[in-house]
Amino acid sequence: MSTYFVWRLAFINVFMKMVCTQDHPLLFVAKVFDVSLVNLNNGDSEVIVDGLSRSFMLDYHYSSGFLYWIDIAHATISRICYPSKNENPPELIIPKESGHRPTDIVIDYIHNHIYWADSYDFSILRSELDGSDKKTILKDNAISEIRGIAMDVLNGIIYFTDRNAGKIEKLKLDNTSRNTIIANPDAINPVHMDLDINEGRFYWTDVGLHQIKSATFDGNDIKTIVSGRYPYGIQIYGDYIYYSQWENGQIWRVKKSGLTADLLYTTTTDVLGIKVFEENTYCQTFQQIQNSNKRSAGYMIDLAKGVPTSDHTLERGWYRVMSDNGDEIPNYPPGLGYCGTLHPIWLNGTLPSVDDQNVTREACLQTQEDECEEKIDIQIRNCGGFYMYYLQHTPINSSFCFGKGPVLCPKRQSSETGYYPGCTSSFPNETFHVEVVSELIQHRSFPIPGYDPTPSLVPVFRCKFDDVSNSSFLYDIHWFINGDNVTRHLNMAFEDINSTILRDTDWNKLYNMNMMVECAVRARYLLGSTPGPYIYSPQFQAGIFPEKYEYSVVEGSSVDIILKSTVPVGCIASHYDIRKHCEQNFYIFQPKKDQTSLSCIDKSIAKKDIVFEAKFCGVSVKSMDWQEAKKLHVIGYSDGMYNFQDRSTIISISTSAVSDLNDIWKDVQVPDIKITVIDKDSVLINRQCRSYNDPHITTFDGRLYHYMNVGEFVMYKNDKGPYLVHALFTNCGFGWAGSSCHCGIAVRSRNSLFVLRTCQTISRTEKHLLQEPITKLISCDEKDLLIEHDTNNYKITLPIGTKIKFTISRWSKFISMIAIKPSVFDINEASGLCGVPSTTKDMSDDFTHRQNGPIENDQDFADSWRITPSMFEEQLFNNEAIFQSNSVAGNGNAVTENNFTRYCTCERQASSTIPLDDFNTVHCNLTESTEFCSESSITEEDTITSFYTSCSISKRKRRSVNSGDKIVRRSISKDDDVIDFPQLTYDDSVFNNEVTTTSTFRNGWTEETALLACMADIQNALPSELTNLVDVSVSEFVESCVLDIKLVGDTTFLPDTISTMLNYIMTEVLRNESLYILNTTDGSQTLVEYVTSLMCPNNCNDNGNCTLGVCMCSGKYIGDDCSQSISIPPSNTSLPFDGLCTLGTRDCRSTNMYGNFLSRIVWYKLKYFQIITDSIRYISEGALFEANFRNIFMVSIDLESSRRKRATSETFMAEGYEISLSYDGTNFGESTRIIIYDETCYSCNSTSIECVQLDFCNPTVAPTTQNDDKKSFVVIAAALGGLFLVIIVVIGFIYYKVKSNNTRTKIIPDQQERKRSFYLEQSTGSQIWVTTDKSISDLQLEIDDSRGETPFEMFEKQLPPRSHYNHNL
Repeated sequence: MSTYFVWRLAFINVFMKMVCTQDHPLLFVAKVFDVSLVNLNNGDSEVIVDGLSRSFMLDYHYSSGFLYWIDIAHATISRICYPSKNENPPELIIPKESGHRPTDIVIDYIHNHIYWADSYDFSILRSELDGSDKKTILKDNAISEIRGIAMDVLNGIIYFTDRNAGKIEKLKLDNTSRNTIIANPDAINPVHMDLDINEGRFYWTDVGLHQIKSATFDGNDIKTIVSGRYPYGIQIYGDYIYYSQWENGQIWRVKKSGLTADLLYTTTTDVLGIKVFEENTYCQTFQQIQNSNKRSAGYMIDLAKGVPTSDHTLERGWYRVMSDNGDEIPNYPPGLGYCGTLHPIWLNGTLPSVDDQNVTREACLQTQEDECEEKIDIQIRNCGGFYMYYLQHTPINSSFCFGKGPVLCPKRQSSETGYYPGCTSSFPNETFHVEVVSELIQHRSFPIPGYDPTPSLVPVFRCKFDDVSNSSFLYDIHWFINGDNVTRHLNMAFEDINSTILRDTDWNKLYNMNMMVECAVRARYLLGSTPGPYIYSPQFQAGIFPEKYEYSVVEGSSVDIILKSTVPVGCIASHYDIRKHCEQNFYIFQPKKDQTSLSCIDKSIAKKDIVFEAKFCGVSVKSMDWQEAKKLHVIGYSDGMYNFQDRSTIISISTSAVSDLNDIWKDVQVPDIKITVIDKDSVLINRQCRSYNDPHITTFDGRLYHYMNVGEFVMYKNDKGPYLVHALFTNCGFGWAGSSCHCGIAVRSRNSLFVLRTCQTISRTEKHLLQEPITKLISCDEKDLLIEHDTNNYKITLPIGTKIKFTISRWSKFISMIAIKPSVFDINEASGLCGVPSTTKDMSDDFTHRQNGPIENDQDFADSWRITPSMFEEQLFNNEAIFQSNSVAGNGNAVTENNFTRYCTCERQASSTIPLDDFNTVHCNLTESTEFCSESSITEEDTITSFYTSCSISKRKRRSVNSGDKIVRRSISKDDDVIDFPQLTYDDSVFNNEVTTTSTFRNGWTEETALLACMADIQNALPSELTNLVDVSVSEFVESCVLDIKLVGDTTFLPDTISTMLNYIMTEVLRNESLYILNTTDGSQTLVEYVTSLMCPNNCNDNGNCTLGVCMCSGKYIGDDCSQSISIPPSNTSLPFDGLCTLGTRDCRSTNMYGNFLSRIVWYKLKYFQIITDSIRYISEGALFEANFRNIFMVSIDLESSRRKRATSETFMAEGYEISLSYDGTNFGESTRIIIYDETCYSCNSTSIECVQLDFCNPTVAPTTQNDDKKSFVVIAAALGGLFLVIIVVIGFIYYKVKSNNTRTKIIPDQQERKRSFYLEQSTGSQIWVTTDKSISDLQLEIDDSRGETPFEMFEKQLPPRSHYNHNL
């Protein structure tokens, strides 16, 4: 069992605690080798029968006291008497020799039969209780395997599962009907089931879906109760479902509503069948009083036509009353002659509740003399769904009353009401088919400019049937909505049937769409004659309906929700050109989120459940194609977490606005659609590509290899974006022959690029590092890259959820580790040095050569992913990558907006008060089916500020890619922010393909001593608490460590190896959702907090707290491991360009400063000086300021606040500052000088603090003087003048628009019906009714007859896109 599922089980054991204080039923349990009676309240177990081969399913017959079970290994059915005072052996009633293979058993306790499913001959059989008199009820070779059966004994219906076909069927025992009620994909491998007679639902377990589901007896309203486990046997008892998990010997309980499950019982063997055993069996042992309709208190006997009911022969005993009018005994005197008898007997008291159990009540015999002339004691028990009565015989011509209301006429009789009295057989008895259809009919016409009036179209319902009388009958038509009679039409001749349609005026405002419409028709010979019985149409589902109400989707995969309207969409006119624009939009949203899911955990990927591939949050149903199914493409959202259980969400459908002609769609009531999202991220458990040290590379699927070439290489490549990670390798220096270290990383996400580089030249023989590492970020879309960094650790998240982590070594300034955690979108898609991630961790294709496919030689494989200096278009470390130049020009391999698939989140409901363009912009702006966390979750400390430009492609719609849209780059930081960014170069040694490495150990090391040292340090660094949590390949890191010692002759690389291992562990821990929920034993912290507190370097030297693997130092200490006192200032600092700042190229109002900074808080103070011809004049020492932390190697210093102003007559050659830094604001290090001068007049040296005047002095920029104020005034004046000019132009444009309004058509609100209707008005006064999405003033339609086009052609061409409308024509 994987570590992930071990922790998942731990979560279950902690949070789904055993419930021992409640009153649970006793359960018969089939436990493979025995059948036991288990007390769920205390866990006690009594073995009823043992020595079995494989007990399977079972049932119990209360009247006879026999327990029946199936031994599936021997293909037998046996029984034993329980309870019994004497020991008795089991009785074999269906032996193996019978040739049957039973898989489930159910008992008919009324007729005393047993039924069983036979998987051998695809049948259901019945026998007597002793196994005799076998009869085949169903045999069908088309059935794959009948696995489970359940029985509605009272109604004579049996339900059975066809396991391999993924369906459930319903069969009447009299063979009058058989139909499939559940089919794939609602069921994959259904096995066993149980019925809830009281609520009219059945529940089943599905071993294919790992779910428990329920539905009504006709297969509707399917619900998922339990998901993510392995349920098998099932029993319904009260408000709860009891079920077994066969693979781990557990019995669980869950409410029918599907809330938290309780673990009740665990055993060491498999648990299969279970059966509730009630010692009190009153509600299962009774006789029936059949055909009791006429016992109703509302039925009065007609002595001329019937014989009074009499209970004078009734035997004493418990009875259940079977009546269409109910089984409650009336608690009032019905009256003489009622209840089908002369003297009715009624209840002088109240009926009991379920908790009352058996009660004794007084019944009264009503006569002419007294309403209670004789008193009779009876007993009553409320069995939940029905009552049982303990009755005795009564005087002649008297009987007990049960039920109420009128009694239906018997078969083949009718009356005006359909009930007694007046039932007769003289009426039309012809049968005909009746159905409800929905259609469009013509309505009033509205004038439309440029078109002849055509009728509008409105939807109605028609009761359709054939005239069977050749127009001689009269017909009554009744309309029902949701069972309520809403209107009727009586005594209608067939030629007038068209007037009986159901219009919206008959029901609108009372009912909402997605309703059940039904009509009933009956015929009569003549006006006033007895009509025949009503013939009802099937219920017509009127509205828009999904194909089903529960779906499952795997993370990263998709499922289509099929929506279909059964009612047409109306239109303002029937003209084709107008009608094709008529539509009704249905908007989707998620009304509530699953509260068991965690929110944004690691500040990268947002926590969601699903997204939609769509243009807007909904579907559009057009008047022209309303009968076509609409697809809603749902994507399972990959949250990057190993979820502790499958997630779920609800989709609701609404209409934000409707037109008058489609007012029936207002407030449509579509039942919520449940989407279960199945976790796929868990297939990537313990999967990480990493390259570290010199370097050692492990592929996504765990294959380790060692590669020491130099140059630029593709570590990761996914064409979906495209998304790429390139790495630079160069010689590590220090005389390590053949070594190779990371000195750069470049991450491309579509048109955006992040680069960090520490080397200036790539070499095979020596290192050429930059003075300080440099970073560059060219971001074309904020959704392309999410970059976070904490001191020397960086994390970059791609839009598909792939995460790249890397660490810069403080001592070497090389990148010590690059790690890539794949997402589900990388499976079988990514390639490069990291290999191809597979679903099953298949290493056979890890070494996939760029051109030749999978190979075995790791060096040839790695060589193929090298980017040579001649491969210009693929290089990412140039000062400007080729793909970015292509994106500016709009060609090449640039990614444009048109390449993107758009996704919608649709978490909020569209409101009629918000313009839908704005709504869709917010909710349909994803270009991948994942989303970063909101910006509010990313702190300022996480942002990259070393060098940052942005580019943007024009977002204007309907523009061609080649239309001239430009990518514009701009610096988002100050113009004075200068970073030396030299071009990457290669020396000649790079092109020497021979890689020479050390073949022997040195400095006293041997392979054995290196192995022991590596093993000891790596094992010591691995917290023991993590060994069962993350699958750590210690051997991989030990092997790499030994090779490092062999290369360099010491343990220089060992800390980086350990850091890489801990980074891998941290990555896996932070993705395990269960650890965020589970608490430690004392409950003081979550497991993720506890585990990550063990993973800081040197345990923070006891000078701070470890939080999520990062040291949070106390106030007196700083550093990655809190090892340095804050009183020790930064040292070895330097400035760009050797501390020289020339005014011809910069303003010199700020400067960057290089060093190795151990804290984000760095203080600085400035000492201002001026360089005069022969001396240096120190003017003042400035105040204390906080530097702007850029990264661990750079801070920015503001000089502007300390710059001095001087009179124009004052002369000096240059000015400058001595800058000193501190961590605590008190203790400062050695100062570093910056000299500011005009390079056209002087040449300066920052080391000697000297300047020399040049022969030809032509100042281009004067040092800072009071003239700066004058320049600022000129700039402000120019800006104000430009603003004034813009205002004049805008006023002129508005005046022109007002003057031209006489030739325009405007849409304005109708003053008399402002709330819902609007009309289009021209100077001619003609009007049409329309409704728009935005405010009406937003829509102006240009009509110019001089262009030779009809007004409507102009109307049609200038019609806004669909997203412009809130309302629909």
